[in-house]
Amino acid sequence: MSAPPVLVEARRGQGVDARHRGWIAGVGPNGELAVSIGDPAQPVFLRSSAKPFQLAPFVASGRFDSYGFGSPTEALAIMAASHSGEDRHVRTVQTMLREGGLSRDVLQCGTHPPFDVETAQRLLRDGEPLTPLRHNCSGKHAGMALHAKAAGWDIDTYWHPDHPVQQLALETVARLANLAGAGGSRTVTLTYSVGNVPAGTKDTLILTARSVGNPARSDSGRIFLTVVRPSLSIGRALTRADSTPFAGNQDPGTALRYTITITNG
Repeated sequence: MSAPPVLVEARRGQGVDARHRGWIAGVGPNGELAVSIGDPAQPVFLRSSAKPFQLAPFVASGRFDSYGFGSPTEALAIMAASHSGEDRHVRTVQTMLREGGLSRDVLQCGTHPPFDVETAQRLLRDGEPLTPLRHNCSGKHAGMALHAKAAGWDIDTYWHPDHPVQQLALETVARLANLAGAGGSRTVTLTYSVGNVPAGTKDTLILTARSVGNPARSDSGRIFLTVVRPSLSIGRALTRADSTPFAGNQDPGTALRYTITITNG
């Protein structure tokens, strides 16, 4: 991969003090690329800017409203953003957990000194121990734990990559980033080498995706397969991952299995 272009050059007198490289992509209201510098398709980390989208499945499912939070606007704000660890932020997360029947012990975000300098200095001066509530991501983690509880999923493992809360967050972010097709089906690019595969060989690839919102009845138009050699033929089938009959629209969170059979010759 070539180095990204220089975006900013800082100078001291006639000399260059620092160069800052990166990529820029600007899109229009319909999502079309309007301007770019460097590679607009370069993968980047969303970091905390992904939090509102990670929260979306909790809200869209109606499970957020089921708690009847006393201050729903504050609860949404602390779940969808980072905070600086001030006392007011701690109180908001504590209240939210208490109203949901959980405690700070469920949080798996770890600890770090508050970003707010005055609060950090006060805690150090008073010898107050750090807790996960001061972590800038405690609101997001509290929301994920509460989502798991409302859905009847395991709470202690809410942060595991294969947990339903994490899978729904992943699917939502991927779909909004055009990494998933309409209806929640993942868009997957497969590179399949058949240069040394003997004629008559049949290989099967199995992909598992989890439906999100308004899932489709089939994968038609959502998984695109291209035959890159004349001798290749491709077949596909869509079933539920638990092997139960597939009929009609599937509920959000249903694990779907795409079986792709590639035959050479």
